[in-house]
Amino acid sequence: MVERIMQVNDIIDQLFAIQLRIQAWQPACLRPLLTQTEITARGTLVIGPRGTGKTTFLFEQAKKGKFLYFSADSPLVSDLGIWEIARVAFQRDFEGVIIDEVHCARKWSNDLKALYDAYPRKKIIASDSSSIVLQRGIADLSRRFVKISIPLLSFRDYVFLKHGLLLPQLNILKPDLRATQEILDTGPVMLWFREYLQGGLRPFFLEGSYAQRQLNVIEKMVFSDLPFVLPHVNDNILRLGNAVIGMLARSSIPTVNVDSTCRNWGVGKEKFYQLLAALEALSLIQIIDYRKSAKTRSKGAKIFLADPSHYSVLGGDLGNQREAYVAAELLARFGEVYASKDEKAGDFISEKHLFEVGGLSKKRKNADFVICDDLELPAPKRIPLWTLGLR
Repeated sequence: MVERIMQVNDIIDQLFAIQLRIQAWQPACLRPLLTQTEITARGTLVIGPRGTGKTTFLFEQAKKGKFLYFSADSPLVSDLGIWEIARVAFQRDFEGVIIDEVHCARKWSNDLKALYDAYPRKKIIASDSSSIVLQRGIADLSRRFVKISIPLLSFRDYVFLKHGLLLPQLNILKPDLRATQEILDTGPVMLWFREYLQGGLRPFFLEGSYAQRQLNVIEKMVFSDLPFVLPHVNDNILRLGNAVIGMLARSSIPTVNVDSTCRNWGVGKEKFYQLLAALEALSLIQIIDYRKSAKTRSKGAKIFLADPSHYSVLGGDLGNQREAYVAAELLARFGEVYASKDEKAGDFISEKHLFEVGGLSKKRKNADFVICDDLELPAPKRIPLWTLGLR
């Protein structure tokens, strides 16, 4: 027993030394969300796509007290488990534990629940890249743990990190011409927006090699994260998941042909729909359905890559990139977005408005608003595309 405790203490010392080394290399400038979000609850689950700054956020929290940070995928952790490490850390007067990649630990849900109940004066923060993995284990945690989501960078975040300017937020439905012009006067905003859309939706753009890093993110999510989300997955399904990303990037129409894809890959439709749901849960794709769709298993009306910059990275269709960006921003702003059943009238429905997406010369048709690329200032019923990200 004494030898076991000594072993755990030794591992905690190693983990804390690793924590201090990593902490020394954390960026000095953080996106506003990371500095404005306070963790006050005893139990917190931090979720979001890979590469959005969750680990940076965790280290920002670690500065606020005596916390032990460790990643559950570390070889130092896998043998002992979360419970044993946290229990001894609490005995050593750590105020809390911060556990990254929590899904990699055995019995992680049970351990978090047990720690929360056994140590009412301690804080427990856990993080993961997949919302669905946490949702599966959250049944016993929902009354105890608060969820915080770290999304992709908004355009406002990007400008702050890249140029040090905190631009004001804009209401796209009630445009302020003076405020918009003042923003345009701060610099080449339209150029900045192009750079953002092509390679600035994850904060590692500051480190260079954005395209290669994005390819690494896609590979990691498909081949490492997908098996945790989709039970009984085989190599063929993993390769198909990777292929779906490529199909969506190259296709001029934002969807996939289910029949031919299933036939070519030797996969049943039910399994394919499960794969699409898993890819969406990992924030690799975004499925847009019609309002009040009764289908529980479908490909939706439109499927986009969830990160619009993936279209640029993969040499994809820029028209779909534009629509993907609009769909993501409408969802972020209003909490819902649907495909229009009449595409001749408009593209998306959100906040009870019908939106059409297009270039500068795009006609409004029957839409309430046209979201226009290459438009600098708002005009009657016309919203500049770049303003969507100032939220």
